[in-house]
Amino acid sequence: AGLAALGGPGGSGTVLLAPVGTSFDSFRDYRERGLTFARVARELVDVARPEAKA
Repeated sequence: AGLAALGGPGGSGTVLLAPVGTSFDSFRDYRERGLTFARVARELVDVARPEAKA
């Protein structure tokens, strides 16, 4: 559903990613969590819209 919303016909180009649970023990700190989030978001865009690669 998320990829369809991003790149599908009539899609808004926006996908909201929200955590289902806590991530306290998954990352060293907020910076690492933010960098991981940004990387995953870029990967989603690359999959949904290959022409968007920079």
